[in-house]
Amino acid sequence: INASDQMLKKASLSKEPTRLQYFGPE
Repeated sequence: INASDQMLKKASLSKEPTRLQYFGPE
């Protein structure tokens, strides 16, 4: 997991809460 990937993940979470179901909370 890259640092940029985690940032992208968190950015996606703020836009799509459903992403939490795929990635789960860090």
